[in-house]
Amino acid sequence: MRATRTVSRLWTRSSRNFSATAGVVVQQDPAFQEADKAYAEAMHEAQVMRDEIANLEEQKELLSQAGLDRSDSFLNRFGAPA
Repeated sequence: MRATRTVSRLWTRSSRNFSATAGVVVQQDPAFQEADKAYAEAMHEAQVMRDEIANLEEQKELLSQAGLDRSDSFLNRFGAPA
């Protein structure tokens, strides 16, 4: 279903661009334009959130690796078996 929406959305935009290039003017429903703008903004916000989550996960992994390194050196100071 998601792929269908994406293809449909791309087709609509490409046909709109073609029509504009060909000199055809098509009036669009203002409600559709508003919904299209809201959808684009929501998709942008979702991508920003996904990027932030990926960044935080990467930081978490780096910090957990650093924590393991520090704990290994702490145990080595006291001669504890690994």
